[in-house]
Amino acid sequence: MLPIPSHFDGEKVGSVWRVPYQERATEAEVWAKQQDISPSSTEKSRICLLIIDVQNTFHYRALQLP
Repeated sequence: MLPIPSHFDGEKVGSVWRVPYQERATEAEVWAKQQDISPSSTEKSRICLLIIDVQNTFHYRALQLP
């Protein structure tokens, strides 16, 4: 089982806040290397998860992407 990333804050579940997307992307690359996670393109099996409109921050002007 993989560890929970350090940026996770259980106290914020159910809240809306600005997500530092570029920072998270950089952290994700480092975290994946630390956990020895290979790119999905190297896997033989394929799984698809389709999520639509989960970016609830777009509903708040102060939290929109630039």
